[in-house]
Amino acid sequence: MGNRFDFHSQRFVEALNQVPVVYYESKEVIAAFKIYQEHCMNPVRNEALGIQKLIDLFKAMYKHLNIDTEPLTDNFFRSPFGTRDDKEKK
Repeated sequence: MGNRFDFHSQRFVEALNQVPVVYYESKEVIAAFKIYQEHCMNPVRNEALGIQKLIDLFKAMYKHLNIDTEPLTDNFFRSPFGTRDDKEKK
């Protein structure tokens, strides 16, 4: 979550690569991870659909951790604070 401002950064990718290990016992998280990964590997992909699949993965992770996502909108997951672009514009 901390590096979601840049989905293509090395740190974000490293974190995603840890998901199957950290959440190995959660069938929901692993299923959401596989769906997201398959979408990313598809040479013809829709960016909006990819973001929704990533949000679904985040929500599965939150659910596994017993964190209530009810008060959080999809925009919460989509729009982090302080993007790299914001810092570069200053």
